[in-house]
Amino acid sequence: MKDNIFVRSNSILVKVNQQDIHFINAEGNYCIVNTIEGKKYAVKISLTAFMEQLNPEDFAQVHRGYIVQLNLIDTVDTVNSMLSVSGLDIPIGRKFRDLLLNDKINVV
Repeated sequence: MKDNIFVRSNSILVKVNQQDIHFINAEGNYCIVNTIEGKKYAVKISLTAFMEQLNPEDFAQVHRGYIVQLNLIDTVDTVNSMLSVSGLDIPIGRKFRDLLLNDKINVV
């Protein structure tokens, strides 16, 4: 299993540990990789293709425009379909809600 991915930053490939990825959001034809350290990398790839490169036990697509690291989820607001990742509010899409609540996180 891959612990690292390489993302292109200008003409340089930068190694990013998957555990350092905060969340990924789609913007047009690009995915913006947001790291815990606050760095951002724009990668020309679809969100679905990017998700295939990540460890599915650590990451989940929660919206058509967002992938989050599951370990960094602080709260899940089921009424407003939002989750909080290190203080940032991220929407939960209807299509992804049941998978997130039933399979990806432990709900007691």
